[in-house]
Amino acid sequence: MVIRTRQNLTVPMQHFCRMEVIRLTGLALSGFIFKARSPSCGLCRVEVFNEGVSAATGRGLFAEAMVRQFPLMPMEEEETLHLTAVREFFIQRVLDYHDTD
Repeated sequence: MVIRTRQNLTVPMQHFCRMEVIRLTGLALSGFIFKARSPSCGLCRVEVFNEGVSAATGRGLFAEAMVRQFPLMPMEEEETLHLTAVREFFIQRVLDYHDTD
């Protein structure tokens, strides 16, 4: 919901996410990096609001659509890639994923 206008954009955003995932399905993706804590792109620890009040944490709408469409594709948030071990493991998973296509 847009706080200033009180307009709930969840349904239009879900539609956009479905359409974008369909578009991405046609590409030869081997991995995806998301923006941490983003309402659309966070893979985890995203604040979920109910009537303007933080109700829980979860996954962003686009990230959720991507995980559903590509459950085996390597995905990571940009914040975790500064850790050498995480970054190296992600790159190896991307290379392995590409080799299995």
